[in-house]
Amino acid sequence: MTQRAMPGPVGILLVEDNPGDARLMKESLAGLRGARVDLEHVTSLGAGLDRLDEGGVDAILLDLDLPDSTGIETFERVNAAWPGIPIIVLTGNDDEILAEKTVREGAQDYLLKGLPDGELLWRSIRYAIERKRIEAELDRHRAHLERLVEQRTSELSRANERLQMENDERQKGEEALRASLEEKEILLRELAHRTKNNMNAISSIIGLQTAGIPDEKMRETVSDIQERIRAMSLVHELLYRSHDLSTVTMRDYIGDLVYSLLRTHQGRCGPVCLNLDVDDFSCSIDATLTCGLIISELVSNSLKHAFPPEKPGAIFLSFRQGGEGMELRYSDNGPGLPRELDLARIPSLGLKLVRNIAVMQLQGKMEVVRDPATEFVFSFGSFAHMEKV
Repeated sequence: MTQRAMPGPVGILLVEDNPGDARLMKESLAGLRGARVDLEHVTSLGAGLDRLDEGGVDAILLDLDLPDSTGIETFERVNAAWPGIPIIVLTGNDDEILAEKTVREGAQDYLLKGLPDGELLWRSIRYAIERKRIEAELDRHRAHLERLVEQRTSELSRANERLQMENDERQKGEEALRASLEEKEILLRELAHRTKNNMNAISSIIGLQTAGIPDEKMRETVSDIQERIRAMSLVHELLYRSHDLSTVTMRDYIGDLVYSLLRTHQGRCGPVCLNLDVDDFSCSIDATLTCGLIISELVSNSLKHAFPPEKPGAIFLSFRQGGEGMELRYSDNGPGLPRELDLARIPSLGLKLVRNIAVMQLQGKMEVVRDPATEFVFSFGSFAHMEKV
């Protein structure tokens, strides 16, 4: 997803009672080329809420432990008062579990204090603002589609009631019921089709804006966001073509997704051989979307970093279903991850997203096997917790 070009400086409210940490944050952004920032600093939650009432804040950098509020209650109070403003939680090393909990509750990201990286901080702020905007846009679109479904369902319900009151013959009643089901299916397909088209439109707009970004790292960041939108859009495209409007066949989805990523990155690396071993099973829409984001991040990372130009590469992906769980394994024949990399503090936004989705959203386990080559291994139980009632 591409960040919008903003007409003026980005208004940032830093809520931090430690003067040393606040100074490091200010200095890391002050000397950053291309960052247009209007940063204000307050030292308590009460002062922060008062400043938010004045308006003009695009993002919040929030310390959880303040003189007048501590722990997740700090995040909950700010988020409840201003749910439309993205929040990036600032945390120490001992509080990372608490910070991850705030992400599950709605925070856009969290950053460790004491190691200010201006580029990382600026990317996190821009990504948080854009993600919040896209979420709001999708929520409005989803609400509109739900109103259409409710309206049409209500119309069909009234039609069925009239048929029952008129006590038509059984054959006519069966024909009317069949017609109603067909109309609902057509409506659901139309919903999937429109969702796909809208997401593709967002992706296209992002693609147009990406060309105007001078910073290469920022272009890569927004291109990553664009690929995540494509991964989600592909689910709705498969639903539109499928006979079953509630589930997606993982073998078809993963194949289409990986080959789409190969076409997108064509020319950036040499020829790539795909080795896909995916069982023929179906998942709910939500489970498919989250698995697709994991696979999209891993494949994109390989295509960007694992294979030198003009040299052939290979990607190995298997997704097997057995017993009461599933296992996703992914590797490539590139140089692999550094052995000293600590998975609990992954610096890459993409790998951090992979870990958060696998562990928190899918309630699975993530392991990195380093011998003889780097391999990501994900173990999942049932996805029943993601089924919508």
